[in-house]
Amino acid sequence: MARIKVRHLKAGYGKDIILKDVDVTVEEREIRVILGGSGCGKSTLLNNIIGLEQPLGGEINILGQNIDITSGNFSSELRKKTGVLFQSSALLTSMTVAENVGLPLQIHNPQIPAKVLEEIVKQKLSQVHMVHAFNKYPSELSGGMKKRAALARAMINDPSILFCDEPSAGLDPLSSKSLDELLLELRDKLGLSIVIVTHELDSIRAICDKLTFLADGYVLFDGSLEEALKSGPEEVKNFFARKTVEDKSKVETISFNLEG
Repeated sequence: MARIKVRHLKAGYGKDIILKDVDVTVEEREIRVILGGSGCGKSTLLNNIIGLEQPLGGEINILGQNIDITSGNFSSELRKKTGVLFQSSALLTSMTVAENVGLPLQIHNPQIPAKVLEEIVKQKLSQVHMVHAFNKYPSELSGGMKKRAALARAMINDPSILFCDEPSAGLDPLSSKSLDELLLELRDKLGLSIVIVTHELDSIRAICDKLTFLADGYVLFDGSLEEALKSGPEEVKNFFARKTVEDKSKVETISFNLEG
């Protein structure tokens, strides 16, 4: 059974319709990448699926449960089965890494004994290779470490689905590659389904199982990366070719200047 089914989703802000008719399916253990040009509605789609914004129409089913789009409300149980890694990491600066990671679990289970909470937090930090940062504050962490701490927090309730909004944003290439490898590791070890909004080509090539390419309020392409590169629409092929075009342009500019 698919873990996420979105059908005929319509979304926007007031009279500004961003998504007109969008279908997306995410299977078990699948890494689904949502991409497209600037302003195409990638984050709008993500926010509508996770309940941060209210759809204007359509159907959303998560883990077999139909979401009431008229209210956008998730049940508490469903919230526990989904985790979100925000672009900014969204760590609370006044709290230690351990306190940040354990916060969602405390919210869902306020009576949890302190010792049990500590052990669960250590386990989650271990999964993202961050146990050494247990007592540190966000200000003491690098950008990559903040992402890992936020990822541990997103995993605290043992979710079946993980949502990531531009997870590599602001990271250097090595930290970005390390985060990609960690997401693959978590998918393989824990059986997660992961939905990622990103425009980073290297990350897409490294982790994507299936991709959904948005354009003009619709799904322009839905399929594997290999299919996109071989037989996808020109707009999709051009999206993946842009790095090569940019690099070629830089080389040509340097050559011209040298000759001049």
